[in-house]
Amino acid sequence: MAGSNPVSSSQPTLTNLGGVYLLDTSVLILSLRGDQAIKQRMDAASHLYVSSIAMG
Repeated sequence: MAGSNPVSSSQPTLTNLGGVYLLDTSVLILSLRGDQAIKQRMDAASHLYVSSIAMG
């Protein structure tokens, strides 16, 4: 399907709304561990949001 995201549902994802991301716990953990793919997407974002649940 054109324009679809091939990411498996078992992999952590970022919700993208035109450069605005809502980060879930697994993405935060990956960013703290230095995951380069996550870091690149976060660097390109205009806004990053984290829920209070994910903050612990």
